Amino acid sequence: KQSFYHELLDWNIRVNIEKVIRIVRPEHMDLSHHISEFQHLLLGLHKEAAMKPVDTEQEEHMAMLDRVKIQALSEQNGSEWSGLGFTSDTADSATERVLDFQQCPPGLLALQCVNHFVQKHYDRHREMVLDQLSREKDRQCLS
Repeated sequence: KQSFYHELLDWNIRVNIEKVIRIVRPEHMDLSHHISEFQHLLLGLHKEAAMKPVDTEQEEHMAMLDRVKIQALSEQNGSEWSGLGFTSDTADSATERVLDFQQCPPGLLALQCVNHFVQKHYDRHREMVLDQLSREKDRQCLS
């Protein structure tokens, strides 16, 4: 399953599907339905990660958490983790950072998505963090 998924990514299939969806006319709704079904099946490939909580014993999981923490908190003075919408007030310990990724779903899949966003779309991530941190306390994302 995973190798098939990675082949689709190599073919840039997501971009091509989005193009097709934008040009589908009412007489081609059957195609739109099949594309929607295809997207559902692709998401199903990630079900295992969605049902798996983040494990503090897994080095890979902790490395992703550290990357997210470093990128998010480097934009502010201090360690106001909860100001970014997370459950705990600080991100000082692994136990505190992992709290938001223990519930399944979304579990590990949520961490993988945030990590991907931090790595691949750093500028947009930075912009969102700064926007969130510039809001008044009562207007910030709350857990």
